[in-house]
Amino acid sequence: MRKILSFKKRLLAIALTLVTLFGIIPTMSVSAAENYDGGWAFSKANHTVYSSATGGSAIGSIGREGITVLSQSGTTYYIEYSTANGAKRGYIRNPNLDTSSLSSSCVARVTSNYNLYYGPNTSTYASTGGNVYAGEYVAVIAKEGSWVYVEYNTNSGRKRGYMPYANLSCYNRPAYFADFYMSNNIDWWSIPEGMTKNMYFGPNDNGSYGSVGYIDHTDSPAKVYYSYYYGNGEAFHYAEYTVGGKVKSGFFRWDLY
Repeated sequence: MRKILSFKKRLLAIALTLVTLFGIIPTMSVSAAENYDGGWAFSKANHTVYSSATGGSAIGSIGREGITVLSQSGTTYYIEYSTANGAKRGYIRNPNLDTSSLSSSCVARVTSNYNLYYGPNTSTYASTGGNVYAGEYVAVIAKEGSWVYVEYNTNSGRKRGYMPYANLSCYNRPAYFADFYMSNNIDWWSIPEGMTKNMYFGPNDNGSYGSVGYIDHTDSPAKVYYSYYYGNGEAFHYAEYTVGGKVKSGFFRWDLY
């Protein structure tokens, strides 16, 4: 009987010791693993952004602009997009999206800070003046060699630029990435004298993308590598031009009709 009582006392002492230890050791919070399987897409219409996949409250809106699709369930998309206060996340339902680039792009987390460039070479291309920071998320649009072309959120609209792949951790690397625009055939375009074309980081001029600068007759002929068409005659063209001995790139609008 005494042995049983003594054993119970020892168990009680051990239990009290464990309670004391766990009271001292700080609780470690474990977050759910991120499972981002999206990439880059373009919103072709205005959409309300909701707080939950089932609806919830309206927390914002997007227009015709690029977005980072974090994940998708049926016709509901979990996205990250730009606002005046920086990146914001929410859900859009039954959207009108151009998703043709989803399969060749991906979501990535920035692992170390980097200043982006207008092309995949720091000696040839100018700095965009933009940065990405560790912990930030980007949409990887294209990759060649050790460089990637990304789109990211700022408080002055979406921006794009080139950076080393080594500075990213990709969540859903695709079977193949798209090539850089400048790997396409060059189309030389002449800018008429007296005409000025404003350049933007992405294929829109409604304020959803930041401003790059402009090209005019003195930049003719311009190197045009790629065109993004809206289907209503509206078109934006990716081009390179030189300023101060350094190459810059961006999209300018020149409609089909």
